[in-house]
Amino acid sequence: MKDIAEAIREVAMAYLSRQYRTLAVFVITVAILLILALDYPIPIAYVAGSICSVLAGFIGMRVAVLANV
Repeated sequence: MKDIAEAIREVAMAYLSRQYRTLAVFVITVAILLILALDYPIPIAYVAGSICSVLAGFIGMRVAVLANV
Protein backbone atom coordinates (compact mmCIF):
# COMPACT_ATOMS: atom_id res chain seq x y z
CA MET A 1 0.00 0.00 0.00
CA LYS A 2 2.85 2.38 0.81
CA ASP A 3 4.43 1.72 -2.58
CA ILE A 4 1.19 2.62 -4.34
CA ALA A 5 0.81 5.75 -2.21
CA GLU A 6 4.36 6.81 -3.06
CA ALA A 7 3.69 6.29 -6.77
CA ILE A 8 0.50 8.35 -6.57
CA ARG A 9 2.33 11.14 -4.74
CA GLU A 10 5.11 11.13 -7.32
CA VAL A 11 2.67 11.34 -10.24
CA ALA A 12 0.61 14.06 -8.54
CA MET A 13 3.71 16.20 -7.96
CA ALA A 14 4.89 15.62 -11.55
CA TYR A 15 1.47 16.72 -12.79
CA LEU A 16 1.57 19.91 -10.72
CA SER A 17 5.12 20.64 -11.78
CA ARG A 18 4.21 20.40 -15.47
CA GLN A 19 1.02 22.39 -15.01
CA TYR A 20 2.79 25.19 -13.13
CA ARG A 21 5.59 25.43 -15.71
CA THR A 22 2.98 25.96 -18.42
CA LEU A 23 1.07 28.40 -16.25
CA ALA A 24 4.25 30.37 -15.48
CA VAL A 25 4.66 31.25 -19.16
CA PHE A 26 1.10 32.55 -19.28
CA VAL A 27 1.40 34.49 -16.01
CA ILE A 28 4.67 36.13 -17.06
CA THR A 29 3.25 37.09 -20.45
CA VAL A 30 0.11 38.63 -18.97
CA ALA A 31 2.14 40.39 -16.26
CA ILE A 32 4.37 41.99 -18.90
CA LEU A 33 1.31 43.11 -20.85
CA LEU A 34 -0.22 44.56 -17.68
CA ILE A 35 3.00 46.41 -16.86
CA LEU A 36 2.99 47.96 -20.32
CA ALA A 37 -0.68 48.90 -20.21
CA LEU A 38 -1.34 49.81 -16.57
CA ASP A 39 0.26 51.10 -13.40
CA TYR A 40 2.49 48.85 -11.31
CA PRO A 41 0.09 47.90 -8.47
CA ILE A 42 -2.17 45.90 -10.78
CA PRO A 43 0.53 43.60 -12.25
CA ILE A 44 2.01 43.10 -8.78
CA ALA A 45 -1.41 42.08 -7.44
CA TYR A 46 -1.87 39.74 -10.43
CA VAL A 47 1.48 38.01 -9.83
CA ALA A 48 0.86 37.83 -6.07
CA GLY A 49 -2.54 36.24 -6.69
CA SER A 50 -0.98 33.74 -9.08
CA ILE A 51 1.64 32.79 -6.50
CA CYS A 52 -1.04 32.34 -3.83
CA SER A 53 -3.04 30.17 -6.23
CA VAL A 54 0.01 27.99 -6.91
CA LEU A 55 0.65 27.59 -3.19
CA ALA A 56 -2.98 26.69 -2.53
CA GLY A 57 -2.92 24.10 -5.32
CA PHE A 58 0.36 22.60 -4.14
CA ILE A 59 -0.70 22.41 -0.49
CA GLY A 60 -4.13 21.07 -1.41
CA MET A 61 -2.74 18.34 -3.65
CA ARG A 62 -0.16 17.34 -1.06
CA VAL A 63 -2.75 17.15 1.73
CA ALA A 64 -5.22 15.26 -0.46
CA VAL A 65 -2.65 12.69 -1.50
CA LEU A 66 -1.40 12.19 2.07
CA ALA A 67 -4.93 12.02 3.50
CA ASN A 68 -6.02 9.34 1.05
CA VAL A 69 -3.28 6.96 2.09
